[in-house]
Amino acid sequence: MNYLHDNDDARRWAWLALLNTASVLLSLPFSCVAPFVALVTLAGLNMNRTDAFLLAGAVFLANQATGFGFLGYSLKFSTIAWGVAMGIGCMLAVWAAFETARYAAGKSPLLRVLLTFTAACLVWQATMSVTAAMLSPHGAFNGRIIANMVAINAGSLLLLLGLQYAGQRLGIAPRARHALTGTARA
Repeated sequence: MNYLHDNDDARRWAWLALLNTASVLLSLPFSCVAPFVALVTLAGLNMNRTDAFLLAGAVFLANQATGFGFLGYSLKFSTIAWGVAMGIGCMLAVWAAFETARYAAGKSPLLRVLLTFTAACLVWQATMSVTAAMLSPHGAFNGRIIANMVAINAGSLLLLLGLQYAGQRLGIAPRARHALTGTARA
């Protein structure tokens, strides 16, 4: 299946919906800490730019709906500001993941995954750190929290890579463009 040129939109949307659902399910055990970095790493390695941003936006909105709708997040300024910052961080991380995956196209598959994950993680954490400095200047975002977020995303990435592999075998997930073939795409 050629994911980028396939006319089967049903498969494409089913895959995006499956990843969105998986991300929401992965976030529930961690009180709505969505594995954004893991997801954008997978998207940067395997999707075209449009689908990567669509998926990130859908996961962000689903995460916010879960937090405000089911977990009782308050409608205070700081909570909404954190949500906006998370959305911005997610989109910046998609860009970082996509560009890093493109840059690392000639590298080994493991190195491509590690570089893409690291770039997305650094951009995400930088965005969250700046936000924390503005909204919670008394250390609400410390090294322990950052380490926990990295661990959640690393574990989630392993699960999502397994899901990607299974989806490829079932014919609904895109073949890895950057992760395995080394070909660049726009």
